[in-house]
Amino acid sequence: MHIPPGAIAREWSALVETARVDEYLAHMRTTSYDDYVTLDGNLRTSIHARDLGDGRTEVRVLSVWRDLAAIRAMSGDDLTRPLSYPDDDEYLLAQPQRVRLWTVRHHERGDGGMQTPVGAVVREAIALVETVRVDEFIVHMRATKHDDYSGSPGIIRSGITTRDLGDGRSEIRVTSIWEDVESIHHLVGDDISIALAYPDDTDYLLEMPRRVLHWVVR
Repeated sequence: MHIPPGAIAREWSALVETARVDEYLAHMRTTSYDDYVTLDGNLRTSIHARDLGDGRTEVRVLSVWRDLAAIRAMSGDDLTRPLSYPDDDEYLLAQPQRVRLWTVRHHERGDGGMQTPVGAVVREAIALVETVRVDEFIVHMRATKHDDYSGSPGIIRSGITTRDLGDGRSEIRVTSIWEDVESIHHLVGDDISIALAYPDDTDYLLEMPRRVLHWVVR
């Protein structure tokens, strides 16, 4: 399904013991997830996991919605309130924090088609830009890198989302989904946690991208 500009990405995450991730995902699907993805206005939903290397795993639900009204119909007036379900406390080391909402600015299909297979790798880099320069930076980014990046071998799809921080700054996030880690290595080299930089990025950014995060699609 094509994701139109202006759609809203909604994300929350929680901490689970690594040894219990599969158990928690099974619980989530039986109590909430399967119903959640059929709600009106839900364009796409996926579950990602990131092993923190200390016996804990961060589990994230990332959903994309037609508009804020569709999210409000699901969650109520407090759009940043995470939903809770029976027996969540039995699995979670830490409850979900406030939900983060991002506006979809650009979405592009890669060579891998539209389906996201279990085991695919999500790569994300976030930078800070002045809110008044968001559109200008997106034009720069697409002209210098993003559209070529989206055609890299092994990429399934990519997208750009933004989040207004309310203080004159916005976060801009580039998300790409890859068939496997080897495809990412082919693009960026041995250290896949390094964000790619391009000419004139510093002319726009208040803060360069932090270390890139990688998630596994579950």
